[in-house]
Amino acid sequence: MATLNVQRQNADALSIELAEGEALYVLGANGSGKSTLLFNWGKQDKTSHLIAGNREISFASAAITTSAQQSSKQEQYARSSIQGNSEARFSRQYHNNADWLNGLLFRLKSRGDYLYSEYFEADKAGNDAEKARIASEMPIDLLNLAFMSANLPISLNWDDKSKLNVKKEGIEGEYGFNEMSDGERSAFIIAASAILAGQAATIFLDEPERHLHRSISSPLLSYLRQIRPDLKWVISTHDLSLPRDHQDAQILIVYAFDGSNWQAEKIDNIGSLDPLVAEAIYGAREKVIFVEGDAEKSLDLPLYKLFFAGATIVPCGTCKDVRNSVISLNNSSGLHHMQAGGIVDSDNRQDLSTLQAEGIAALGVYAIESVYYHPTVIEAVIPIAGTDVALSDVLAGACASISDDNIEALAKDAVYKSFRQEFESKRISASELMEKTADFQITFDDPTAKLNRLKEELKALRESGNWEGLIQKMKIKSTPSTKQVAVTLGYKGTKQYEVAVQKLLMKGDALRRSLEAVIPNPVPEPAANAPQPRRSPAS
Repeated sequence: MATLNVQRQNADALSIELAEGEALYVLGANGSGKSTLLFNWGKQDKTSHLIAGNREISFASAAITTSAQQSSKQEQYARSSIQGNSEARFSRQYHNNADWLNGLLFRLKSRGDYLYSEYFEADKAGNDAEKARIASEMPIDLLNLAFMSANLPISLNWDDKSKLNVKKEGIEGEYGFNEMSDGERSAFIIAASAILAGQAATIFLDEPERHLHRSISSPLLSYLRQIRPDLKWVISTHDLSLPRDHQDAQILIVYAFDGSNWQAEKIDNIGSLDPLVAEAIYGAREKVIFVEGDAEKSLDLPLYKLFFAGATIVPCGTCKDVRNSVISLNNSSGLHHMQAGGIVDSDNRQDLSTLQAEGIAALGVYAIESVYYHPTVIEAVIPIAGTDVALSDVLAGACASISDDNIEALAKDAVYKSFRQEFESKRISASELMEKTADFQITFDDPTAKLNRLKEELKALRESGNWEGLIQKMKIKSTPSTKQVAVTLGYKGTKQYEVAVQKLLMKGDALRRSLEAVIPNPVPEPAANAPQPRRSPAS
């Protein structure tokens, strides 16, 4: 357990308890004293690892250039300097300088070498359980998994000269680790520091958004917290989406610092944050996009975040929940500075025009996961898949893999969803029921006739090879067609293929722009000459 104290102006000191596995987010505007607070806490915690916001991310070499003795001395020097020098927060002389970074590289290599020797001994003893444990702790493998979780298309490996090399997806050959981009090296520093940290250490991370986009930093931090459940995390940030993505975290709001004391308060939930405070922290009018799904289990969240990096994505249940959330937030615009919109699966819905008028867009495919298998996406993946196959062949194979039984089952599911939507639209309130003066009935189209029509339509699309029509009309994830696409392109399965698509989407805007009709933006940017909404002055 770590105890973090905040000396406050004209108020009792705050005392925050942080247990193993817990995280504290420190939010505040520029100049409010967040970095100084983290630095002061880091000085008091001898097990801490301070990853400063002004961190140097330049490695002089991809090879190990320091000795074990030099690495140990530099780590001790950096820690003692931070604890004993008031200027250390501002000067790269005291932390994350070239020697410290070389030491980090050395410790990464030596930790791997030590585990390899342990693995060898366990193998000689025939201890498979111990071998499995050691293999799961190999630092270079954990780093590569961290990059994958953060949608960074790189992997690292050591050569026989203790040089750390990088393999980047889509680029032939390898290059030195020191040639990575600033963001990639920053992700390396954060991940390596966490992986190599001592048991139950505290990681103080200052403003990850300086070098990392939220679509990288959020899944990266989630992964590191998962593999190191013993660590304690303190993260200062301007980005409100980070604590929203980790809703089990504690939150401290820092308003100002006078050189000795802070104006600060602890809040229980990021959603309860005062809008004016939120606006000061975030620095812009925030967009919120509500989507279908479970907030804790949503598998669609990574894809939505890649498409709408400038918005907060909130899974909130069913289409009805999305509609209610959008209407509620937009109807209370005088209380906040957010713009709300929603996205729902098309699901062969009949009420799309009504939803659109309420600020809710429908996907151009049956469900969000179908986007991975849209012809535009498949065509973009073919050049990086390493297979000599034509788009038409991929689509023909996908269509052919769908059986009559698949169509029967999915058509029944679609008809039932249609009935449920129609029933919801005709359902009346208790007061409306009491106003009825005579018997009344709710009628529906013949489900058998509707089923037969849909089955014939799906079969016709399959026989004609109209893959785009199929992904608009049916839930292809329930058929062998998705695996057929992945395997035809040379991937082991759908998971590997979908990870490749996510990485491709991160590389640039071209693919995202080509899919704007498939995943429409429900909260579009205002025209350049459009009048900006007036904002309520702070009281």
